[in-house]
Amino acid sequence: MSSAKDEKGHPADHDEKGGKGLEEKYRRDPFTAVLFGLILILAGVLWLLSSQNYITEWGYWFLIGLGSILIIERLARYTSPAYRRPMFGRVLIGLILICIGTALAYDMTTWWPLIVIIAGAGIIVYGITRTRRPKP
Repeated sequence: MSSAKDEKGHPADHDEKGGKGLEEKYRRDPFTAVLFGLILILAGVLWLLSSQNYITEWGYWFLIGLGSILIIERLARYTSPAYRRPMFGRVLIGLILICIGTALAYDMTTWWPLIVIIAGAGIIVYGITRTRRPKP
């Protein structure tokens, strides 16, 4: 890959085909900022609820909220072709976090099988729904 420079001597923001490079695309990615902002808002809300004694164990609810945010972020990103990335891994991690948080919040003593069930269901859904591109 060539290191093209613009007229001021800075690295060019475009690749050889004239399109914007991946670095530029992901540097301006609005979904990452929204993701971290939502995580901070979740932590602040849970901290406030905990300090007002509405909830006692905010860590469990943080896991549930974090898992939900990860899933929502991937679904929102999927609707935007410009910022689309593979979604299976992040959705699976989100489901696992929701499963762990829910199991801990409701005192389920044997919650590990739920993670195996969620992972298995996720793999089945991924295998059924993924689109196969025909080879040229």
